[in-house]
Amino acid sequence: MELITTHTHTCFTNHGEGTVEELVSAAVAAGVSTIAVTEHYPMTATFDPDRYLSMPAERMGEYLAAIEAAARWTGWETTRTASSRRRMSRRSSSS
Repeated sequence: MELITTHTHTCFTNHGEGTVEELVSAAVAAGVSTIAVTEHYPMTATFDPDRYLSMPAERMGEYLAAIEAAARWTGWETTRTASSRRRMSRRSSSS
């Protein structure tokens, strides 16, 4: 059975916990083959006045770098799926 998780958050959104590295490490340990790190894209103060729901725009570069770093050490592929959502999956054995 393939394990996939498609809705996760880290410390980049203020209602998530842990780093991207911690999240991906836990996924690897659990045998997950695909993980979507789904931070909510930056929203204006009108939609997120307390900056609780969305990732601050000034952290976007740091977030993308953390995803790419995790992909490098795991050997997983990354795919941009929408806005700030990134999917990581193990490369198939035919790659």
